[in-house]
Amino acid sequence: MSQEWDYPPRRQWMREERVRPSKTDRFDRVIDHLPKPKTAWQWYVRQMQGRGHWLYKANVSALFFTMLGFFFAAVVIVGMLVGALISHVAHAQEAPPIEQNSQVMPDFPKELYPIAIELIKAKGWRCDSISAARKWVWSRGFTVVCNNYSYQYDFEDRGGNIEVSLK
Repeated sequence: MSQEWDYPPRRQWMREERVRPSKTDRFDRVIDHLPKPKTAWQWYVRQMQGRGHWLYKANVSALFFTMLGFFFAAVVIVGMLVGALISHVAHAQEAPPIEQNSQVMPDFPKELYPIAIELIKAKGWRCDSISAARKWVWSRGFTVVCNNYSYQYDFEDRGGNIEVSLK
C-alpha cells in the first residue's frame, strides 16, 4: 500500500545505518585516556578541543572568563578592605595636636611625638597637646611640654633605657 509521501524513496544518507554502542559522544571516548583536568584553565582548554558547536564553545569561554573576572574583582575588593583597615590602624597612632603658639624645635624628630605620648600615658600622666619639644644639648635626652605649658616631661637616657620624669 503506497502513499504519496513515501515516494520518492528516502535518500541513503538520511538513514542511520548503525547504532552506537554507547550514548557517550565520540569525543568523550577519545579523551578518556587523558588525565582529568586539575585546574580551570586545563578544563577550559579541554572544552575548546575536539568537536563542538561554536556557540557552545563561546558560552564556555564567556563563563570561564566571567568567573575569572569575578575572582579578580573579589581579590581587588578584599585588598581594598585590608588596605583601608591597615590605613585606619596606622592613622590611629597619629601624634597629638601641636598647639598654635608652640615652641617645638625645628630639628626635633616628629617620629618621637607618638612614642613620647605613649610613654607619658603609660605612667598615668596626661598629655593632650604638645606645647614645646626640645632636644638636650649636653646630654642624651629631650623634653616635652604638654597641655598649654602645664606639664613638663623629661626623657632621659640612663644606661640605654629611656626614663620619663614629671617636672
